[in-house]
Amino acid sequence: MAVDEELPGTQGPNLDVRAALGPCMRDPFAGNCGRFANACEALYHAREKLFAKLGHFLFGAETDLDRWSNDVGAVVRRSFTSAGIGDWATMLLGAAPERPGQHARLQLQRAAGQSVNVEIKHFGDLAIGTSGPEEVPRGLLQSYDAVRISAQHLTVDVAGGEGYPHPVSCSDLTATCAVGSHTEAVEQFIEQAYCVSKVLAWLASDDGHPTQLKVGCMDAFQQTTTVARRLVDMPGVKFSKRQLDPGTVEVCFTLPFNLEEGAEHYPRTAELLGLFNPMEFTLRRAGGADATLCTLLVEEGVARCCLFFREGRLAWREPGAGAVAWGEVGRLALEATLDVTVVPLGLSLAAIPLPRMKMLCELERRGKLTVTCVEAGEPTYKLAAAAVLDNDLFRKLLLDAFRLELEHTPEEGGQRAVIRFFGRLVFPTSTVAALVAQWFQAFALRQLCELDVVQALADLFAALSQDAAALSGAAPA
Repeated sequence: MAVDEELPGTQGPNLDVRAALGPCMRDPFAGNCGRFANACEALYHAREKLFAKLGHFLFGAETDLDRWSNDVGAVVRRSFTSAGIGDWATMLLGAAPERPGQHARLQLQRAAGQSVNVEIKHFGDLAIGTSGPEEVPRGLLQSYDAVRISAQHLTVDVAGGEGYPHPVSCSDLTATCAVGSHTEAVEQFIEQAYCVSKVLAWLASDDGHPTQLKVGCMDAFQQTTTVARRLVDMPGVKFSKRQLDPGTVEVCFTLPFNLEEGAEHYPRTAELLGLFNPMEFTLRRAGGADATLCTLLVEEGVARCCLFFREGRLAWREPGAGAVAWGEVGRLALEATLDVTVVPLGLSLAAIPLPRMKMLCELERRGKLTVTCVEAGEPTYKLAAAAVLDNDLFRKLLLDAFRLELEHTPEEGGQRAVIRFFGRLVFPTSTVAALVAQWFQAFALRQLCELDVVQALADLFAALSQDAAALSGAAPA
């Protein structure tokens, strides 16, 4: 679809969302959404099998009591050995227990229509580990209901920041997640993004009306709206627009969460949504030019996202910056700024501000996104943050190691492809305050135990599958 091509249903004062978005929801989109929903559903139903292994992967296979007992025993054995009476330690304490390696690798796999298989291995040799993405075996993932996750948790010692004279124990976490796909997925996604931008451009025009857009979207996506009501205060959802200058219109979407309702349907998802308050995200053009593409603010249970339009096209906010477009080689470089404050629910602690992150986001039209950290600034409240962890070291680790990749890779000679996500984060584990560490472990274990975030995704994609089928006339999977 050409950039300046008119979209059916977006001319004049009467918006027709079905006519505008129906064609880009054509098959196989509906079926693929349904298949991905099936994969999420399978993961959710396997949560009891996954819980213990995921917990061991993140926090180790030893309980706190076992770890304390084994550590004390190791100290006693070393003392006896250094005194030349190591045999006495064996006589008194028995054989030394075989402790799991301090590093762990987890592999989760689900073939289409099959049950979920998960394995975890502990190892002690750091050289076995790797910090890069893992290759997905060819032909393994045939469709969107086939998934594979390979993750690694290395325990490494790093020189500490100011106030930490000794090496700091850090967790080096990497994960490669992959799902089966089809070869035209990138082109269809770009077409869908274009159609959505043209619908929003209609709102930015003189004919556009916020209420008509909301009603049109709810009518076109009835099943999705029904699922969204479980977490979102739908009466409070609204579109809005305002003129910034004679040529630029800001279009905003406000989404208030209904965490009380969410706690009944997806309690852990509601807990996760309330964890970050506030969270502010800004996307700008990279390279020093002051040109803003998007802003997102999540605060006090309300998310607000704003985009900018000029002459019927998605544009940079600043006058004279022009419309958003791919570069000559099919690339777009963006700078993302993220400010996050974590609110530990249930703790009598002040909110925890994290370092401000500036990230370089390199987007390639062929289907690849790479995100790296180029600046890790001081948190908003430095003293409060310093009481929780070694922020100086954390900032350095973000610069050195943080990386995200999302890539669509067609398989050679086939009709299928793979969508692969890779992420890496190194965190100064041993510097975290004990109370916060205990809270995080309990929080993470609750999330892993119930996995209702995955259930919410399954319900959402199943609903989207039905809506897309109705819009395009296809049959849902």
